[in-house]
Amino acid sequence: FIISGIVRKLRRENGIQMNKHHTMLIHITRLKDEQQEWKDLVEELLEIWKEKSYSTLGNLGSNFRKKIKKRWNEEFLPKHDYDENWNEIEDELMKYPEDDGFMHSIQIRMINSLSDEDLDYSQEKDGLNVIAIGGNKLSRGVTLEGLCISFYLRKSTAYDSLMQMGRWFGYRMGY
Repeated sequence: FIISGIVRKLRRENGIQMNKHHTMLIHITRLKDEQQEWKDLVEELLEIWKEKSYSTLGNLGSNFRKKIKKRWNEEFLPKHDYDENWNEIEDELMKYPEDDGFMHSIQIRMINSLSDEDLDYSQEKDGLNVIAIGGNKLSRGVTLEGLCISFYLRKSTAYDSLMQMGRWFGYRMGY
């Protein structure tokens, strides 16, 4: 999610037209209390990663960035020719919160009937970088703009549920 989001940001900054939103789906359970637990864990992990992304103290940041670089080299570069290079990605990773870096734009939203949070992409003129966590509310009739990563563990054997979940990827031109 981090690497693909940074690449998309760099491409938009270089004038390439693409969806301005970037979404990751976490759909593990229909139980709202467990969704809250997952949200809390993901928020905690993201805060640690944000600090490590720009840290220059000791090996904390450099070790984190080495892991991201390894993933870039092993999972991205062999599959596609990229105009972007590791130095650009690392520069984006190392931006401080006040410098409008990608890492600091990521929001985590829990989408269920107990939460006031929503996914109204139209309210985000500059784009929304979001990790959406939820269950049934995300399973029915929601298109996740710029969906890049799906972490889906929930079992479903009903074909109509599976067809609804296909809407996550959209139905408009270009999807």
